[in-house]
Amino acid sequence: MAAISWARAFKSSKSQTDTVAIIAPGWAMVLYLAEHLVQAGFDVLIVQDPAEPFSKPLPRWVRSVVGYGFDTPAFAEQLRALDRDESISWILPVAEEAIGACQQTLRRSAKIYPRLSDRQYGLVRDKHRMADFARSIGLMVPEFTRVSSSEEAIAVAREMGYPVVVKG
Repeated sequence: MAAISWARAFKSSKSQTDTVAIIAPGWAMVLYLAEHLVQAGFDVLIVQDPAEPFSKPLPRWVRSVVGYGFDTPAFAEQLRALDRDESISWILPVAEEAIGACQQTLRRSAKIYPRLSDRQYGLVRDKHRMADFARSIGLMVPEFTRVSSSEEAIAVAREMGYPVVVKG
């Protein structure tokens, strides 16, 4: 994982325990990332998306707080507090909404990882642009289309063939 390799490189230059604040929904992969960061010697604070909390209690080796809605002024203030907190070395947004909130609130912060250019952020914000970009550099991208009703989704699924994935 690139984030862990990146973090290890910085970790070796500090003597105190560094804290990584992961801004994320309650996805299993977030715990996987947190576990590996802890194994590498970091403290981890997960700031959970209140719209998608973890379904089970978290292990004792990770600290967690529930954030405010990622698009609220209260969450922007929560991000600014993390940025001011000297015990937080890095802020790692994982989902698109978290990346967007960090990009808008902490654009110039040295703690944000990864740092995104405006072009990169534009790709993260728009899955269709990202898919077009991926295709343009030779990556295979599953066929997709936008629909505006359940009837249209059913018609497209019949035309494309099953199985399909429908995302809201």
